Amino acid sequence: ATTTALLVQNSAGNTKFKVDDSAVSAGVSISNTINGYSSLNWYSNNVGFGLVAGGGLAAKVSNSGAFVVATGGTISHDASAVLEAQSTTKGFLPPRMTDAERDAITSPAPGLMVYDTSNNQMNYWNGTTWIAF
Repeated sequence: ATTTALLVQNSAGNTKFKVDDSAVSAGVSISNTINGYSSLNWYSNNVGFGLVAGGGLAAKVSNSGAFVVATGGTISHDASAVLEAQSTTKGFLPPRMTDAERDAITSPAPGLMVYDTSNNQMNYWNGTTWIAF
């Protein structure tokens, strides 16, 4: 059973602030229902920090350090990933820039990826030069 140590609700009975001290989901939750549902959660168990916004968008930083952005449903993460995007209706959009803007990046890290709008191709830095793929 959940134990609520502190609960703040509005006049309609909607939870606005909650401190939960149960062994399952101990943490803090802040909710706001202006322009759709949104909440901010911090838990000491498997979700280090979570954000849920209207339209099914959600994000979390897990206790293992993974950052996950999802378009709905239960957010889980692959243990081998530090950054993960989950969706069946949206894609990943990398930074978009011209050749000149790409070339102006100071000391790019090997593996850095950008979408080159000058030639409409994905590019990555191999440590020496930009490679289109």
